[in-house]
Amino acid sequence: MKLEANMLAFARSIQPSEAPFSAYPTGAGRGARVPVPVVEKSARGQISNYISGAKTFNIDKANLQTIDYAMVPPGCDRLLIEFSLLVTPMSRRPYATSDHAVMQHYEKLSEAYHGRGGYRFLAGRYLWNIANARWAWRNRYLLTEPLVELRAGADVVTFDPFKLSLESYPGWDMVCDAAVEGPREAVDRLRERFAAGLGEDDASFSCTCSIDAGVLPMMEVFPSQEMPSEDTKRARDKVGRILSSIETFDAAGRPVRQATFHSQKVGAAIRHVDEWHGAAEMPGLAVAVNPYAGVIERGLALRPPRRGAAGGAADLYTLMKRGPALLGNGRDGKPFADLDQDDGDLHFVMANLVRGGVFGLKEA
Repeated sequence: MKLEANMLAFARSIQPSEAPFSAYPTGAGRGARVPVPVVEKSARGQISNYISGAKTFNIDKANLQTIDYAMVPPGCDRLLIEFSLLVTPMSRRPYATSDHAVMQHYEKLSEAYHGRGGYRFLAGRYLWNIANARWAWRNRYLLTEPLVELRAGADVVTFDPFKLSLESYPGWDMVCDAAVEGPREAVDRLRERFAAGLGEDDASFSCTCSIDAGVLPMMEVFPSQEMPSEDTKRARDKVGRILSSIETFDAAGRPVRQATFHSQKVGAAIRHVDEWHGAAEMPGLAVAVNPYAGVIERGLALRPPRRGAAGGAADLYTLMKRGPALLGNGRDGKPFADLDQDDGDLHFVMANLVRGGVFGLKEA
């Protein structure tokens, strides 16, 4: 089963929307919500960075700076962050490839994976990362009594995210136990529908997700930060930190920049499912799926290209070269158990295909 091609690309299967921040007063209900605005503020700080001998700084002088800032509006004490999610079967076959036979091999791999419950295996982990509010990132620690709601048609389930660890997948029963509103049958249906969206050509799955929680009045919140283009830098020359926002209007009809999470930031949280890396640097901890298990925040790559040859977990491209062995491990086509780690290589490969990207091997 050859899985390598000079040109090989998969479209992403899990597509979140931008996630705007809103706020409202307790007792008023979500209908009274207003945008969390992004505004500029100027501050007089102090120089605190390391100074090398090659540079001279007036460390006794003020460090004047202008930055973007997002804050819960006055009169509000609840924070609401919402996004939509679309799941499509793009991992079933390459979006584009230079080798038709390779496309057929990926179709067979996906069909076998789906038939053994592989997409259900992954769907439980993706839903865990929605239910535990990992996607709220730093804001998760500002909140009191948070509730995460998933709404997909008639299936509406509310979770207490603090009942779920962020470290490693606790098993589907624990995810279900974290539901504080909605029957177990609805939680199970969400997983089945998510899995069908990933693995069946004639299916897709969509839902809306939100976190609603108490927050201290006028507390700073933390949307995404922009990596500005040169044009943006010139337009906002003296702004040292630019936050993600969308243009909208407040209750009085005045234009306002509403704080948001980038869709990429939400997606990165949802794909924290790689517990199979086996790296001593982060033992047993789930990291975001990517070909080399890169953890930018820690300056790590848990699956460097040569680690697989040394007995550690292999990177995506090494595993693609082992294509015929991916469905092996002596399982004889048996279904995956929810906590089974024996097929970590296969789950890692399929989760990368769900993530999407360009995976061509030039030497193929």
